Amino acid sequence: MAIVNSAELTRDEMIRRAWALVPSLKKRAAETERLGRIHPDTVKDFHDSRLWRVHQPARYGGLELDFTLYIDIGEAIGRGCGSTAWVWANLVAHDWMLGMFPIKAQDEIWHEDPNTLIGSALIYPCGKAEIVDGGYRLSGHWPFSSGIAPCDWAMLGGIVQTDTGGEPYIFNVRRKNINVIETWDVSGLVGTGSQDVSCEGIFIPNHMALPLKDTRGGPTPGSAVNRHPIYQMPLLALFPHVIAGALLGIARAAFDEYVENTKSRVATYNQGKLADYTNQQMRISEAGASIDAARLLLRDNCLEAERKVSEAGECTTIDKARWRRDGAYAANLCSKAVDQIFAAAGGGANYRKNPLQRYFRDIHAGVSHIGVSWDANAPEFARAALNLPTGNPNV
Repeated sequence: MAIVNSAELTRDEMIRRAWALVPSLKKRAAETERLGRIHPDTVKDFHDSRLWRVHQPARYGGLELDFTLYIDIGEAIGRGCGSTAWVWANLVAHDWMLGMFPIKAQDEIWHEDPNTLIGSALIYPCGKAEIVDGGYRLSGHWPFSSGIAPCDWAMLGGIVQTDTGGEPYIFNVRRKNINVIETWDVSGLVGTGSQDVSCEGIFIPNHMALPLKDTRGGPTPGSAVNRHPIYQMPLLALFPHVIAGALLGIARAAFDEYVENTKSRVATYNQGKLADYTNQQMRISEAGASIDAARLLLRDNCLEAERKVSEAGECTTIDKARWRRDGAYAANLCSKAVDQIFAAAGGGANYRKNPLQRYFRDIHAGVSHIGVSWDANAPEFARAALNLPTGNPNV
């Protein structure tokens, strides 16, 4: 791919580049699942196209583009491979998050290698950190480190014990200082390689630690130099949208696959043309409307959040609760659409050669993430609307 000046790499150009890779991603999808990790050729393609760097601060050569690209690019990549879209979204989100860290942390990581990839494992109670001279001593064992294979760094969550109780922090750790444990033996999103990771008593300097409360929306340590509003947007409130774009792409891939096959498919028992059946038409219409509604809801929230941070510098509690609710709702709309498609496709959808079975497995693995869990996120909006105490003060 020809070298293009960063100023020419607009959001539209990056979306075009993502779509251009979809045929290759589709061809690699089965192999990615067999490998149990993002395909090495795809890692290179994302470097060459600069898709890894859409949310890296411009001061390190990144593109520093808008938040809605999690939906627009995530959907495109998800059309080709759901596991790949999941890894792309997670790793790109860590550039966004690092842009909120103290400047010294950003300099240490990105001056060493501006192309470095950063994984994560952010289930905070799994890590314990004690305060020591100059920093922290971190130990823990974490599941679900999506896309860790090609990464040189990882963000690990941990609880720091303070005088007022335990406080969650995010720690930047070199990959060479943690153990990657091969545990990812699953049915869906197999190609994400979301292995367990662990460490024991490693030292984390102060500048490599960020209290989770500093990511609730508004100025962050990093926003002093990274002026784009994304570096002041609330992390937990908007994370459902980071991964929902991938799920949107999976749902749309399933929809397109089913519609195209139904045009010429006949029923096994009576040889009737399935496209003429009203029940098939109804499923196609409802699934399509669900996917389109999910996309509109996700994009509108991203645009609203970026606008509110730009204008006011912060977001309200009810806004943040609503964004979490909507992200979960949209993701589950996509899952229900795939369920409808899979049920309508009949027994043939179960064959491994049929991509519908992978879309079905991947979407259900995706909506099991707590970030898009309806059971976890819906009550929080209701509590905010009813002026009840929040269940998560870090949102």
